[in-house]
Amino acid sequence: MTKQVEQYLTLRRAMGFDLLGEGYQLHAFARFVEETGHARPLTTDLLLRWVQAAKKPGPVTASRRVEVLRPFLKYCRQFDPACPVLPLGLCGPAHRRISPHIYTEAEITELLAAARELKPDGMRPLTYVTLFGTLAATGMRLSEVLHLEQADVNLKQSTLTVRETSSRNRG
Repeated sequence: MTKQVEQYLTLRRAMGFDLLGEGYQLHAFARFVEETGHARPLTTDLLLRWVQAAKKPGPVTASRRVEVLRPFLKYCRQFDPACPVLPLGLCGPAHRRISPHIYTEAEITELLAAARELKPDGMRPLTYVTLFGTLAATGMRLSEVLHLEQADVNLKQSTLTVRETSSRNRG
């Protein structure tokens, strides 16, 4: 199995894919197959045992393992048409969006106080107080604040012109 994983990775890398994490996982899969003494053909049962046998098990880990195995199993199918290919989403989504943390007024006050104490004295503390204060007061994205220029700030009208938004290239 290790030889087949190596051949697959060599082929895919020649096509321009890095496959660093995927390569590590596929080598782990090959070791698992070899350690179990399983002879060909690969079976759905064997694949599922590896998918669910992570050191830190969880639904995201199992789903990610399915996602990594699928292209390799499709590659294996050309040599063994009976090779099973696990369905995408078998163990749920492989990527989960982390819930954002909404800072309380007390946390923002504490953050701004800590920013004022940054060393060295001078522009650094003022820069971070301004950055964090603008983020907290406006709800802008970090990239939007970082793209602001002096001409975007109108103190007389108390307005900011946001030019670089995340939707600027959407049509």
